[in-house]
Amino acid sequence: MNDPTAPPSIAQAYESAIAHHRAGRFREAELLYRQLLAGQPNHADALHMLGVMALQARQTGDALKLIGRAVELQPGNGEFHSNLGLVHRALGNRDQELECYQRAAALRPNAPEAHYNLGVALAERGQFEHAINEYRKAIALRPDFPEALNNLGEALREIGQLEEAIAVGRRAIELRPNWPQALNNLAMSLRENDQLDEAIAIFEHALALKPDYVESLSNMGNAMFMSGRVDQAIAILRRACAMRPDWPPARWNLAHALLMKDHTIDGWAAYEARRGLPKQYLTYHDPKTEWTGGELARRRLLVHAEQGFGDMIQMARYLPLLAERGATVVLECQPELAPLMRGVDGVAEVIPRGQGIVPKYDLHVPIMSLPLRFGTTTATIPSRVPYISLDQQKVEHWRQKLAADPRRPKIGLAWAGSPSHKRDRKRSMPLGAFAPLAGIKQATFYSLQKGKSAEQINSPPAGLELVDLTAELRDWSDTAALIANFDLVIAVDTAVVHLAGALAKPAWVLLPFAADWRWMTDRGDSPWYPTLRLFRQPKPGDWQTPVAQVAEMLSSLHDAKTILPEHGRRDRGGRGGGID
Repeated sequence: MNDPTAPPSIAQAYESAIAHHRAGRFREAELLYRQLLAGQPNHADALHMLGVMALQARQTGDALKLIGRAVELQPGNGEFHSNLGLVHRALGNRDQELECYQRAAALRPNAPEAHYNLGVALAERGQFEHAINEYRKAIALRPDFPEALNNLGEALREIGQLEEAIAVGRRAIELRPNWPQALNNLAMSLRENDQLDEAIAIFEHALALKPDYVESLSNMGNAMFMSGRVDQAIAILRRACAMRPDWPPARWNLAHALLMKDHTIDGWAAYEARRGLPKQYLTYHDPKTEWTGGELARRRLLVHAEQGFGDMIQMARYLPLLAERGATVVLECQPELAPLMRGVDGVAEVIPRGQGIVPKYDLHVPIMSLPLRFGTTTATIPSRVPYISLDQQKVEHWRQKLAADPRRPKIGLAWAGSPSHKRDRKRSMPLGAFAPLAGIKQATFYSLQKGKSAEQINSPPAGLELVDLTAELRDWSDTAALIANFDLVIAVDTAVVHLAGALAKPAWVLLPFAADWRWMTDRGDSPWYPTLRLFRQPKPGDWQTPVAQVAEMLSSLHDAKTILPEHGRRDRGGRGGGID
């Protein structure tokens, strides 16, 4: 017969503590856990649950010790590893967090939460394919797992699988209606899939449920931008900035919209928000030595590259102006651009980035801040071209190689940008889109395409004869020397068109419906490059229309000379079209 006055067994004490814990009676639960551990210091379950309580109370140091000790006692317990991962997450120990989740998923292959947590950690590292695999495992084990479905949709969007991202996003909302985060993520996938009206409606729904949801407000502003309603985008993004003035993404998005609409003073100021983004490209951060527009005479000024090749080429126009102010200009840039940048007037030294060379300088400035430092407006853009001098031996090499038919215009083609660019899916097109050029026999077409998209040259559109000399292009100075021998470049929005413009070569630029800020709206020319002409999609995804316009213009060519007059003037509109 049990003695009612006898002290409870260890098992009973633990079960009682668990019951108090689950019921939210945390003080009673903690007292029982500690009493149990006073008698059995190595009781792994009690250590673990006391650690969970500490984590819930945000006492992460205590949680780490307690759950860490539980793991030492029972290294094969997957639940312990999973919660230890949560502790490391709270502490910002990302590598240890991932290791814990990996161990937990291996020990508990039938636990959906273990795969979900691992998926979250992998996605935060940009390992979206692996994250998707873990989310799928979690959903297979628990089909009604809205968090896993929501995150799966987000990861699928990151790798461009938009149709499935939309489908699983809709499923997450079916399981948990009126969930602002899931609505926001679904709307983002719809936005990227050019289903802009529905995306905007869903953003509005999310904001109706959570009026202070600044992320969704900023995302809706971007959707307005992409739909061509740039003025509305500006108004929405200003609201987002007012709602959270210290949040860089909203101000960064606003910068693009302002610059697109020629609000340059506010736009360049807002562009500085890039410094606070999770992924930013600045190497030097010391505000004490950053040049903000003061005296430069006899100062050694380090200008450092950021963002992509095209941005570097575009902003190199400011380097001679710095030298004119008396600075000794030292440029640190991408190694692929270093030989080309040595041809920019006023540059005293070029240092390839990432090669262990520590530059000496008095002041520094990131190159994308130069328009702000010079107070640039559209009317004052330094647009004198060319502003890059080339290696004449390389130019002559290509002249001789291309001299077989001097009477036929030589036209370079590029159809895709860097796949790492966030909006590459919008701005790039397949080589097959150039099919209308196949009937134009009075010109010779050359490929300027590098990277994975260059493989498409193995199956060009029927009748399009495309000469490929890109195997000889080792860096951008080689590409520049080749372009110098062309009569025209036709390309999507990539560094190739910036290079052509900087060299004062005619270039026809094929732009997506919602183009980048630097191409502005409603104009067929560029204030940055006098020799560029812009051809815009009339609606998202429609490459057929601008390519047909290009083909029509090319069909009237008789020799190279007929190209040049079209590019010697600034053209506001014309065949370039605009956003409706």
